[in-house]
Amino acid sequence: MRSVDNAALEADVLWSMGYMYSDEMDKPTDGVANYERAFRIYTALRDTASMIDLKRNMAINYNKIKEVNKAKTAIAEAVTYGRAWNKPQKLAYALDYEGLLHFNLGEFSKSIVSYTESEKIYARLRDTARLITTKRNIYKSYRDSKNTKAAVAKIKEVFPLIKTDDNAQLSDAWWDLAYIHGKDYVNDPRKAIEYYGEAVKIYKINGDTTNLATVYNNIAYQYRDLRDSVNAYKNHQLALTITNVKHRADEQADTHDRWAVTCKHFGNISQSLFHYRESARLFKMAGNEHKSAQLLLNVGKAYASLKNYSKANESFLEAVAVFKKLGDKGQEAESHWEYAYNQGTYLFNYNEAIVRYRTAYGLYMEAADSVNASVMLSNIGQNYWSKLDFEKAIESHQAAIALARKCRNLTQVASSWSKLATLFTETNNPVAAKEALNSTVEALQQLNDSTKLSTAYQDLAASYVKTKEFNTAFDYYNKAIGILKKNNDTINWALAISNLANGYQSKTDFKQAEKLYLDVLALQRKVKDKPNLIYTLANLGTLAQAGDNNYKKAGTYFDEAVKLATEIKDDNILAFCYLRLKGLNRAQGKFVVAEDYIKKALDIYVKANRNKDAAYTLVEMGNDASYVYGDNVKAVKLLDQAQLISDTLNDITLKAYLLEVRSMLWPRRVSFKKRWNLATRVLNCIAA
Repeated sequence: MRSVDNAALEADVLWSMGYMYSDEMDKPTDGVANYERAFRIYTALRDTASMIDLKRNMAINYNKIKEVNKAKTAIAEAVTYGRAWNKPQKLAYALDYEGLLHFNLGEFSKSIVSYTESEKIYARLRDTARLITTKRNIYKSYRDSKNTKAAVAKIKEVFPLIKTDDNAQLSDAWWDLAYIHGKDYVNDPRKAIEYYGEAVKIYKINGDTTNLATVYNNIAYQYRDLRDSVNAYKNHQLALTITNVKHRADEQADTHDRWAVTCKHFGNISQSLFHYRESARLFKMAGNEHKSAQLLLNVGKAYASLKNYSKANESFLEAVAVFKKLGDKGQEAESHWEYAYNQGTYLFNYNEAIVRYRTAYGLYMEAADSVNASVMLSNIGQNYWSKLDFEKAIESHQAAIALARKCRNLTQVASSWSKLATLFTETNNPVAAKEALNSTVEALQQLNDSTKLSTAYQDLAASYVKTKEFNTAFDYYNKAIGILKKNNDTINWALAISNLANGYQSKTDFKQAEKLYLDVLALQRKVKDKPNLIYTLANLGTLAQAGDNNYKKAGTYFDEAVKLATEIKDDNILAFCYLRLKGLNRAQGKFVVAEDYIKKALDIYVKANRNKDAAYTLVEMGNDASYVYGDNVKAVKLLDQAQLISDTLNDITLKAYLLEVRSMLWPRRVSFKKRWNLATRVLNCIAA
């Protein structure tokens, strides 16, 4: 038999062992085992205070090993014991962790309940320090649950509790009050700047340049949200100036990182690139290779946005090497992902993209990240699709769906089904397309994702329009319209009605199509959605031209569209309008005016480096030269210009289209053999 004293000693030793395993050796499972043994002894000894603390410790360790339900049960038992045995200090201590556990799980209402009970206890105990901490915890729960009014009221309760000379607590409170007034919450950046200014005064008095630099960067973000680039850059510079010494490279790096984000916000990509590069360099100098490599990804993205793809690739591969050395398979996979995206999307090197996506897939699987692994399979499918290898594209998307289902990633399931639906549509397999779209809808309904569901309904409707099943198509369009109207998403609600109008136009019910387009016009004018309004005007113009040959009415709509496109300075939309006007004037036999409009569109595409659009426009001009003017020499010259662009882009669809048009331009006197060879090249290009 053990004596009581020996039992207490044994329990203390087990408690110490539990602490060593869990906190010092990072072995939470062994920690729980020892805490459990200690708990049984303390239960026999009726040491209620120790029982509460041990249950709290067990909850912490269960949470570490992702046994969330066990963690909740353990802390709930600690709370129950505290209430039953009248241990207010221990009860509050347990409630604080219960609140934290719920907060970290996003269960903010439960978190508030726990914290509020401990708040009352600390108030009764007159424990001001813990009362302040608990009020700040409640504030954070209100803040993250978007109850900003309650959050502001709660943090204001803190100020009277703080001693006048407690600068640390006071600056934290001002910081909290400033943060809640930022864009993501109260959305009053001017107030946020004012409150951050109070924290600045304290940090200056204390000589705390570390926190001062962070607050200057936060103030810069508020000016950014006020669209004041001058003061935003000025505050980033202040942060940089006070940390500009060699041993504070990590702080300088952080400021450059945040300054880069601000520059990107204002569209200053070159300056953003400069700051990202500086941040990566300084983090490396400070010995933080991991953070440096993360910044290299941003450097690569900035280079890509400047169309400097070779430099972008260098940065992505440099990041790959660092993450590989550090053994971070997830980040290494992401770096391959960025490189592959660059290769496939911008450089059209689909084979290289597929190889890199496969590498990323393997790394994600090693890192037990099936969610991103399934995305890689989908990306592989998209690149096979770009190669026009439809069989492998379908296989990859189906593999993505299977893996996404296995890891319960319904978002990717829906995404892959949606891509398969488009793939089946483009390969003239309408039955499979509808089945895929129905599977998309089913996944989105399980996700309860109304935004994506409305898009899926419209895709399904478009599929039914193609097979001339108009009533079913219109039902799906109206379902989408209902969702968007309920969500008060006026911009997309109007676009859905526009798609419905297009469906009626396909049915040749021009009267109903016009009525719907006019409804769209009214909505878009109401919300001042000028970019989409321009397209609606163009659609009404096309309808007037094609539906009842009312060229004057069509011209009125097109002219307004051009005026708006010029007003908002959107050359891409303007080019679209010029092409519509080209069609209108050609239909009326005004060939010179029509040619002038298509040349204007081409100029825009060339200046904007929209090479693919430029190539297709040149092909259209070639057609006009041949069929309007009978000038095949000019037509061939225009097609040769398009061919140069096509060869640079390595776009198979464009190449096939060019060969097809060339074959149509050969005069009948040219030998059948030559025309046959061209036709064969078209087929071979498509099959490549």
